[in-house]
Amino acid sequence: LSTTPTTPGALRFLIRREHGGEVSTYLSRLSVGSTIDIRGPVVEYAIPPDVSDVVFLAGGTGIAPALQAVRAVLGDGVSGEGDKSTNTTVKILWANRQRSECSGAPLPAPSWWRIWDTTPTSTEPPSPLVEELRGLEARYPGRVEVKYFIDAEGSFIDRRGILDAVKSAGKEEKEGRKLIMVAGPDGFVKHYVGPRVWEGGEEKQGPLGGVVKGLGLGVKGWEVVKL
Repeated sequence: LSTTPTTPGALRFLIRREHGGEVSTYLSRLSVGSTIDIRGPVVEYAIPPDVSDVVFLAGGTGIAPALQAVRAVLGDGVSGEGDKSTNTTVKILWANRQRSECSGAPLPAPSWWRIWDTTPTSTEPPSPLVEELRGLEARYPGRVEVKYFIDAEGSFIDRRGILDAVKSAGKEEKEGRKLIMVAGPDGFVKHYVGPRVWEGGEEKQGPLGGVVKGLGLGVKGWEVVKL
């Protein structure tokens, strides 16, 4: 779920059709202009105004809240309020299972390249999401950076990739809170930061776990948010 960059007040939903998925299959069969009933939106987390850096790990459709995070900390480009900050950075690491889910994304770099180095460019036309991400990088050069990872091509978000993103985001001394945000399927979130837990009928953050916990001092001073 994210806002749209062109229509103030509108919401858009990124839904992947899953084989055997009841809701996604139903929605994919609806014609354009169909009406459905929904509940919400329910705000799970409001990004504080004093954020200086964000590293966002997105798995599949988790890219939707990543887009929302960019607009929350840097401005939406629609409301007329302009950029909210001159030095806040957002590093997005987006993992997908197949290239078709992020067509037009840069080709994976050889494993010996560092994560923030330039990667070969794909010749296929970009999907609307990839095109939008490129637009954000162009609008906020050096402040918004996106790296793509594709399971089928052997590229994954690993410990080194996360640490490189954290180091790149925090290389300038500045005041403000630093966030590592993670969104995607439950298994993705659990792998990187541990699962969310149910307490008193509510889903809560739960203790830090997974890959990020294992980084220890490498992410000291960074807050982790599970979405």
